[in-house]
Amino acid sequence: MAFAENPLWINALSYSGAQMRHAEAMILAATGTAGGVGGGVRPGDPGLLVTLTGMAGSVASGVAAVPGLSGQGLYRAYTASTSTFTVSTAHASLTRIDLVYLRVWDNAADGSGLTQADVVYLAGTAGSGTAPTPAGTQLYIPLATVTVPPGSTTPSVADARPAAVAPGGIAPVASAALPTAGLYIGHARYNLVRGMIETWNGSAWVAQGDWVTYTPTWTAATTNPTLGGGATLTGRYSLVGKLCTAKIELATSSNTLFGSGVYAWAIPFASSANGTGVSMGAGHGINASGRWDLQGLVTSVQSIMNVWTPSASGDCRLVSLASGQGMGGVAWATAQTMRVQVEYEIA
Repeated sequence: MAFAENPLWINALSYSGAQMRHAEAMILAATGTAGGVGGGVRPGDPGLLVTLTGMAGSVASGVAAVPGLSGQGLYRAYTASTSTFTVSTAHASLTRIDLVYLRVWDNAADGSGLTQADVVYLAGTAGSGTAPTPAGTQLYIPLATVTVPPGSTTPSVADARPAAVAPGGIAPVASAALPTAGLYIGHARYNLVRGMIETWNGSAWVAQGDWVTYTPTWTAATTNPTLGGGATLTGRYSLVGKLCTAKIELATSSNTLFGSGVYAWAIPFASSANGTGVSMGAGHGINASGRWDLQGLVTSVQSIMNVWTPSASGDCRLVSLASGQGMGGVAWATAQTMRVQVEYEIA
């Protein structure tokens, strides 16, 4: 059986408050629950900002979106004038954290007999280390926390107003909300702690230029090498637009089998066909004979990097690293290290 609801803006239809609030949920970003909607103030809006002068508090007039409980939709609230409050007397020996919040009353939902929005100051519990949570079934958004040191008459205030943005909008996010996962791949936010835009990649928030770990593969033209116990092969990359910087580090052990043929190491993204077709990077290798300059090479439309080395001590000509060609002509063995970094354009 299908259940019908009236869509908005159709002539001759009337709508309940709940229907209007549910439809208006479309104007703000989702929360990850069906019909859920984020609340807060508009970024950059000074409305509902909380300030203190000694123990006297003031809350500027303003507008905000307040999410309802399940099935209630979105409330849009407005306070026309400045609200004031007085901070409760400090505890003699313990710090207290208080909460200032914007509350919406809806008699149809809470049976309070009220239909209004107001600002509330709620003193916390001294020594708890956390701000209080409003009791009962209340619709609200936090505006600020007030920290009251022991015996103090000069508490401090921290802005706690969440940012309400349109779907796809970039909300500024403070430290308390940073652990929250993204809702979809490509979801963007502005990290106020790092001072940069991050996007959700499905498992983590990442900004352009962040270093990301990946596991490169090590192959050879004929028989692939195997690392063996005690050996390591690690990779990291940083991506800014189409420019990829990749780092690969190899450390061999007595259990490493070196395969057969010219070596290649996987890069995190395939290279572009644009440009000159060749990207080079620098590196160094360490073996029993000392430290060697290395050169990483990525050619166009490839998913691998080759590494070049001096062919022998005293010979500056470069040859590809291979099973029979170690760094500087020294045979591959235990406890050798190769580190190479290369920049290239991705496809």
